[in-house]
Formats: sequence, structure tokens, C-alpha cells
Amino acid sequence: LEGSAEAQWLLARKYAEGDGVPANQIKAFEYFRSLANQHADDSPLQASARYISNSFIRLADYYRSGLPDGGLTRNVGVALNLLRHAATYFGDPEAQYRLGMMYRQGDDVTASDILAAKWLMLASRKGNVAAQAELGALLFTGGKGLRPQPRRGLMFLEMARRGADPVAQAWVIESHDRYFTSADPAVANVAIACADDWPSSGRCAR
Repeated sequence: LEGSAEAQWLLARKYAEGDGVPANQIKAFEYFRSLANQHADDSPLQASARYISNSFIRLADYYRSGLPDGGLTRNVGVALNLLRHAATYFGDPEAQYRLGMMYRQGDDVTASDILAAKWLMLASRKGNVAAQAELGALLFTGGKGLRPQPRRGLMFLEMARRGADPVAQAWVIESHDRYFTSADPAVANVAIACADDWPSSGRCAR
């Protein structure tokens, strides 16, 4: 299991997805685990960081589901630690999004709208479209311990719509349209203007 981080990740992905080789989840797991173990403390600023952080995400998936053929039992606690390392140390927006959704849905953790908003916000600020859509919906309606913020919610929904793949992320566009249809037109117009401002300022002062 030697070689560059990128090469190891590519090989692991091939085994995970059956890309050019017979799918083998046990081998994929071993390559992802080796990569994560070898490079957990590498600088998050180097080019290979995205491969390393993705390995932590992939490992979290294995631990959340288990891998009986490989003798890996389901372990949610390990999965959470792996995701948190990718989300915090490497600042990976996909890991941040996944943590946000786990807390929003109460999936393997105690549901918390506050923690969901925290993680979704971090991913949203890095342009994760799915996180922006989910955060927008959460802010628009509010939640337990989280007051409704329609303008900010619509702003993130508008940003998500602009960045969404119309085919692969049709649900984002549908969510955007649903909330905008129910919103006060004046609030919606301000939210759109805020979405225009966000790329340069990272905030809405309107």
C-alpha cells in the first residue's frame, strides 16, 4: 500500500466502484484506511489533501454500514470521528455537509437543528450546493432553538439554485421554487439581492 496519496486514492476508488477492476469493498477499505492512517496529519493546504480527506469520508461510510465480509462491524462512533476529522482538520465541505445532515435528520446521532445549521453553514460558505439548499430550508422555517430567518434562508436557496446541476440536483431547484413561492415577495427580492452580494462580501447587509 505504498505510493502517492492520489495514486492510493485512485486505486481505492477503482476497487470501491468496480472501475476497470472487479469491485472489491474489502480491498477498497484497506486502501482508504492505509491512506488515512499514513496522512492524517498532513497539511490541509497541500494538493493531496482532498484525496486524504475523501478517504476519511469513505471510511466513515464503511463504518456506518459495516463490512461483514471483511470482519468490520458497524461503529457509528468511529464514523463520526472520521467525519469530524475531515470536516475540521481538512475543512472538507462534503464532510461538513454530511455531519449537518446527520444532525438534521437524527441519523445515528441525536437530532440537533443548532448543530445541523453549524455544519451546513460551514459547507455552504465553501460553495457546497446541497448544503446551501438544506441550510436555506432550515433557516427559512426555523427549528428547535433556531428562530426562522426567511431572508437568509431564501438567500442560501437562491445561491443553491444558481449552482445546482439541473439534472443531478433537480431537488435543489424544486426546493428553491417551493420556498420562494410561499415567501413574501419583498423578502424574496431582498434575498435575491443578498445572493448577488454574497460572492464578494460573504454576507448580506441589506
